[in-house]
Amino acid sequence: EYVAAYVRLRNIADADAPALAFDSLFTGASAETEFEQVSIVEPEPELFAQLFPGGTAEGWVAVTVPKDDPEARLAFRGISISTGNRSGWRYFALP
Repeated sequence: EYVAAYVRLRNIADADAPALAFDSLFTGASAETEFEQVSIVEPEPELFAQLFPGGTAEGWVAVTVPKDDPEARLAFRGISISTGNRSGWRYFALP
């Protein structure tokens, strides 16, 4: 199963450098488990933007989650995607 979520991001960093925002920065999660992403075509507009400090972007992301899992969450991996460090991850409840 999967869930599609419409998200809005804002870059609140102090750095002058822009940050990339795209669907692969999100994954489905439950308890301490993150789920492998499969190819899912998101509705338009798909989330993909270059965010300068103070900038915003919005769009759809789709993530894999187990059916009827009460602990299913949307996880934002942020820039820690390449380091494996979860300290910068943010989790959002799914209705």
